[in-house]
Amino acid sequence: MTALAAAAFVCGPDAPVKLCERLLALQPVAREVPAFLWDRGAVALGRRLAATLPEDAFDRGIARGRGGALAMAADIRLDNRDDLAAALGCVDTLGRLSDAALAMSAIERWGVAAIEGFLGDFAIVLWDGSHDRLILARDALGARPLHYRRTGGCVTVASTAQALASAAGARADGIATVHFLSGMAVPHGASFFAGIERVEPGEIVTIGAHSLDRSSYWNPDLSPSRFASGGDAAEALAALFGESVRARLRRTAADVATHLSAGLDSGAVTATAARRIGDGSVHAFTAAPPEGMHGADDGVDDEGPDAAKLAAMHPRIVHHRIASPRRSPVDMLGPGFVLYGRPLTNLANQTWLAEINDRIRAQGVDVLLVGAMGNLTISHSGSEALGELVRSGRIARAIRHGAELRAAGNSWRAVAGAATRPFRNSPPQKWGPPLLAPGVSRPQADAVLGSVARRLAVARRTDPGDFGKAVLAGWDIDMRDPTADRRIVEFCLRLPVERFAPGGVARGLARTAFADCLPASTIASHRRGRQAGWWHVAAREKLDRIRDEIECIAASTDASAIVDVATMREMVATWPGRWSDPQTEARYRMRLLPALAAGHFVRRCAA
Repeated sequence: MTALAAAAFVCGPDAPVKLCERLLALQPVAREVPAFLWDRGAVALGRRLAATLPEDAFDRGIARGRGGALAMAADIRLDNRDDLAAALGCVDTLGRLSDAALAMSAIERWGVAAIEGFLGDFAIVLWDGSHDRLILARDALGARPLHYRRTGGCVTVASTAQALASAAGARADGIATVHFLSGMAVPHGASFFAGIERVEPGEIVTIGAHSLDRSSYWNPDLSPSRFASGGDAAEALAALFGESVRARLRRTAADVATHLSAGLDSGAVTATAARRIGDGSVHAFTAAPPEGMHGADDGVDDEGPDAAKLAAMHPRIVHHRIASPRRSPVDMLGPGFVLYGRPLTNLANQTWLAEINDRIRAQGVDVLLVGAMGNLTISHSGSEALGELVRSGRIARAIRHGAELRAAGNSWRAVAGAATRPFRNSPPQKWGPPLLAPGVSRPQADAVLGSVARRLAVARRTDPGDFGKAVLAGWDIDMRDPTADRRIVEFCLRLPVERFAPGGVARGLARTAFADCLPASTIASHRRGRQAGWWHVAAREKLDRIRDEIECIAASTDASAIVDVATMREMVATWPGRWSDPQTEARYRMRLLPALAAGHFVRRCAA
């Protein structure tokens, strides 16, 4: 994988360059790539590049500027290369410029402020020798990770928190782990390791010998956009989304891969990629249960048939149905600790994600397009529109939208509930509270009013960097998400929320925007897919291993102080025989599996 490292200021007996070498060696890789080092005595930068872009052939490791006063190690894909080259006057040489070199040219011209104009996925470590400062930055949505540690005047930096923690012998951060178990983001700037700090998405951190400044550069314009009609908004979204997908199709191999369910997000990504890929194929992978394992009796949903319909519409798509529940969630814990360096989110889904990654690599593909942020952006439901209109006092529009909801088939009770949602406390989760050890308090999330503010807050804290880096490290696959494109996020945040549900139809904007490239069954469907709904089958076959893991967690002082071991034991002892009730599946998926993930992570950190 592409890995970054830096060390600066007073670092004790170890020279900064030696620390960089060690930090690069501690970051996992799928294939060996050379390390580039830049050494100036009191400061050193390191970088190991896994090439995924055609222009990486021209990369020279550590980019330099201003006569050597600037040096930069970057993990970067710039999506606005043409615009930057035009502004810099280097269009004629653009084809021979790596993204890191182009970024350095922009920083030479406009200073650190140039980073605010970068579109794409990036993490940047910049040494400014003119001011003896280290500057760290990440892209607005956090697709590439970056962490640092400050101790005794020394600053060390690495892409992964785990590399810094391994070098320092750091243990798990208990507060961050409690937040994970509670379904919340870790505290601002924290990582899952004590003493290891995280550069936030959309943030620039400036570190001097005796100073530190953090500032968020991504503060999007949230003024409502105006379109003459819902059709105009849908057309604009489809065009912008096409550009987002096109930017992510820049690659070294001919083919790309996608996740393809029966939903709008993955369908839009896959279909748009198929239309824009030119030469090459889109290998679309659908996680589906084995034959006979679906229906009301076992609560498993099969999205394969609808996914196949979409694939049949586009000649560039090669459809792969992945129907083998070989992995149990407990199988993912050990490899996950090494690759992710944090408790694994949604452990059930990790089983089919790993299976698909294996198949992608078998195809020789190294770019994977996903639609993980679609629910916040292109396919946002608009379900809170009526409540938003009522809360903001737009009563006439609220009445019209309520009538649209009724005409779309919603009951009066459902309409009334939607209208009063902003004024009610959130109902308790039906699957029960998180499995926190007795005496551990569950943190309370700050209330966020308003659809736009809530979605912006979720976008800021999602922080997918560790997951993308793990996939690159474990499978040599560069994971890219066009639904998390900064331009798409800003476009969707500016749309009035009722635009997402025109005529009272949930996700109506996406249904219109992508109607010409998705099958009618997907456009018309209002079901929610239950990905990996069969995880419990493989889990049952390895209950002994789950029990063993629970006992290992119980034996760890650090882990058992955070995780409710007694309830975990009870849940395994009363393992259900039938899973047709969605709440049964949710209770085990949303309570037991996160506790396993958190407990395993904490105990491994303490070992």
